[in-house]
Amino acid sequence: MPRSMRHFRQAGLKPLAAPTHYLTQPDQAGQLRHWVPSATHLRKSERALYEALGLLAVGWEHEG
Repeated sequence: MPRSMRHFRQAGLKPLAAPTHYLTQPDQAGQLRHWVPSATHLRKSERALYEALGLLAVGWEHEG
């Protein structure tokens, strides 16, 4: 969401954030499955890294 908001602002628009399709669930830290690695959690980490790199790219794109 931060990356898309930044793109829209740089295009001169005034976006209103309305997040949907949440990838998180209520805290399950007390459960054993919370500590076991899974492909689902790896995918969430991949998405987070993708978005972080996207924010960096947007910053470089509009410098200069």
